[in-house]
Parts: sequence; C-alpha cells; structure tokens
Amino acid sequence: MNVTAQSAPSTLVLISQEALNEIKETLQEIKASVKFQTQPKAIESYITAQEFMDACRIGRTKFDELRAENKIKVIQKGRKIYLLASEVESYFRAA
Repeated sequence: MNVTAQSAPSTLVLISQEALNEIKETLQEIKASVKFQTQPKAIESYITAQEFMDACRIGRTKFDELRAENKIKVIQKGRKIYLLASEVESYFRAA
C-alpha cells in the first residue's frame, strides 16, 4: 500500500477470522462481477429468413406480414434477408 504525506494516521482494527473471510468472499464476488461486465459481448448470431421460417414453422406469407407489421427486425443485404437468432424467441414470446 502506498502511503503519502497527506494520509491520516493509521488505525488498527481487530476483526474476527469469520468476518475477514466474509470480506474476502465479498471482494471475490465483486471482482468476478466486474470481470464479467467488462468482457466484450459476443457477436450475436444471425439466421436467414428461411431458417427463421423453419424454426417458427411459418410460411413466406406470414413472414412478410410479420415484417410489414414490424413484429420482427430484419436486416437486408442485397436480396438476402437476415434476422438475429434471438428473433425466434421474441416471436414466440409475442405470440
């Protein structure tokens, strides 16, 4: 620990071994939580429109209706249509 000239005088505090272990455990939990939050998020996976329709067991007409009503979010690259894989779950939650 670095001590500077402006630091207050040190105070000695006695705590039980049990309390010390609890403090250590809490610090480990905080450390794990911070590490988890600072890791970059994984790139979300995309599926094609056909894969979405197969997973939801719907046809092209129903897919086009959902798309027109903005009930699913799509990404179009040229003629190809993609969706986040999580849109399948969103579809079933909304239905």
